Amino acid sequence: MGIKQPFILGSVVLGIAVVLVGIASLTTLAQQKTNSGFALQVTPVTLVGTVKPGVKKDLELKIQNQSTSKQNLQIQLREFDVDDDTGEIQLKDTEPVGISDWVTFSDPSFTLELDKAITQKITVDLPKESGFSYSFAILINRSDADPDVEGGAALNGSVAIFALLSVDKPGATREIKITDLSIPSIVEYLPAELGITFKNTGNTFVQPAGNVFIQRGSNDSEPIATLPVNENRGYLLPGKPRTLVTSWKDGFPAYQTVTDPDGQQRSELVWDLTKIADFRIGQYTAKVVAVYNDGKRDVPVIRETTFWVIPWRAILSLIVVIALVTFTTHKLVQRKTRKAVKRALESQEKK
Repeated sequence: MGIKQPFILGSVVLGIAVVLVGIASLTTLAQQKTNSGFALQVTPVTLVGTVKPGVKKDLELKIQNQSTSKQNLQIQLREFDVDDDTGEIQLKDTEPVGISDWVTFSDPSFTLELDKAITQKITVDLPKESGFSYSFAILINRSDADPDVEGGAALNGSVAIFALLSVDKPGATREIKITDLSIPSIVEYLPAELGITFKNTGNTFVQPAGNVFIQRGSNDSEPIATLPVNENRGYLLPGKPRTLVTSWKDGFPAYQTVTDPDGQQRSELVWDLTKIADFRIGQYTAKVVAVYNDGKRDVPVIRETTFWVIPWRAILSLIVVIALVTFTTHKLVQRKTRKAVKRALESQEKK
């Protein structure tokens, strides 16, 4: 995704669980713990809802205080941007234009005792002239600053989750395209990393799913391997591209991440003889079959590319060894032949 946790913006520390363009569909927890003992647990990690213009709808967030003390908190809306090239999320200090007037909280400011929880009701009341979709961040942070931080600066512990609102109105379109499928043309040893770039060309959120099939030919009925696409069920924002990465790892030999005794991690070529049947060499086809729902039916999108798995250094080494053996054998044969010819000539001279 291109976002690092914890994500630090100015003096605000954010705990953000994100998939794709910062949007996760899982029921995991948004949690952030700072050095000052601040920790909140928020569910769901992403607020997803469908609303109708002119009809109020209530959504809920559960917020639990897992800090070391009582917390005075406030909840606010914030804008965010997604970099089209890197996928990095930039959380802004400003409220989202328009939507902030149509979203209200049951308790904008509240206090949570240690280990206590609150269910925050979020009311959405869109006007009839609203758009087709809205995305924004919900920021939960301390309403009082912590002065006990290095340098005397005020540090507010914060948790941000993301909200996606689809508007149920005529004209909403859901459509995605695969704009690129990238993999090195030659891979020496697995894993082979594939990047699938999607673009949401519609005007509302789309949640693609699917697989990459690794096979010898485009029309093979039985793939060699099946890799998941968007396994975490993330969403794509309208007009935004996003590259998802998946990896084909089953090979012999294959690079694996190993941890040294000092805790340092490195990549190492592992020769696991139990996987010798997974030896890979030759040309392969990577075929992406993804599916999304356009509001009426499931729509497939397909793209494929070819690549080679060639252990070229091993092959080059083998060629060098064969060349050396051939050259040495030739020299030995040549030497023996010369000696034999010399002995034959000497024998004839004696006669």
